[in-house]
Amino acid sequence: MNNNLIEIKDLSVNFPIKSGYLGRKTGELRAVNRVSFNIKKGQTLGLVGESGCGKTTLGKSILRLIEPSNGNIRFKSTLINDLKNSEMRKIRKKMQIIFQDPYSSLNPRMNIRSILSEPLKIHNLFNQNKQQRNNRIYQLLDYVQISKSALNKYPHEFSGGQRQRICIARALAVEPEFIVCDEAVSSLDVSVQAQILNILMDLQKELNLTYLFISHNLEIIQFISHEVAVMYFGNIIEKASASEIYDNPKHPYTKALLSSILNTNFNKDRIILKGDIPNAVNPPNGCHFHPKCWKATDICKEIYPDESVLDDGHIFRCYHPL
Repeated sequence: MNNNLIEIKDLSVNFPIKSGYLGRKTGELRAVNRVSFNIKKGQTLGLVGESGCGKTTLGKSILRLIEPSNGNIRFKSTLINDLKNSEMRKIRKKMQIIFQDPYSSLNPRMNIRSILSEPLKIHNLFNQNKQQRNNRIYQLLDYVQISKSALNKYPHEFSGGQRQRICIARALAVEPEFIVCDEAVSSLDVSVQAQILNILMDLQKELNLTYLFISHNLEIIQFISHEVAVMYFGNIIEKASASEIYDNPKHPYTKALLSSILNTNFNKDRIILKGDIPNAVNPPNGCHFHPKCWKATDICKEIYPDESVLDDGHIFRCYHPL
């Protein structure tokens, strides 16, 4: 039985580079390069990597907020790449996103009641029964632990953590099954981060939600994820269960990332990466990490490594795994 809610196969997102008065295309930026993975229903895939590696672009392309250049996206075994807008609207009820900055993602001219009512109206939910719509709004506030007295207030009247709770409530309004959490707690204080993470995990259990949780914070990814995918330069270079990634990383880049965590378990063998940052428009041949990798050999500089899969499902792309 296929228990995958999301299936991504060879997904690529390329942006044209234009110059000159007429805007002629002079090159192409590969933001996401032939990425493949699955997410099981009711689980969380943590996507981690440094800024600019393509995490947010990948998340948005799965929802078709950014159109992919190549590859397939399946939601509940349905191929959604070529769906028309009317067909995609039905799918969007089941696929939502929580953005990084809660303030800029909320309309400052709308009060909270209007913000939570808007997706219900767009998708024709409870339009014939005002009381049912109000009950749904009250339920959404209960999910995120906000008082009903907040309904007539505006976004600027709330703290960052409260605004993010409102964003979560808005994402839940249309009863989604899959949510992309794009750096959903990175702009919040540490104590508030813990509260939001606990809310997300409780909601996942209660509503059987599936998350793609994007973050550059390795400790948060470890806390919330069932599986972890490590992204570098538009590619997924390693993917395994959370415990396997943190206990037994195979790719040198993953090892270097883990060594940056400020605790005694990982930081005792701190790895300082040296070498040039690859050019995003003209990436190096072979493994893109080889200019910084202390294990690189000639083959790493010539041919991009194929995917290797261990018996436990641990996936990595490296000629010289740890």
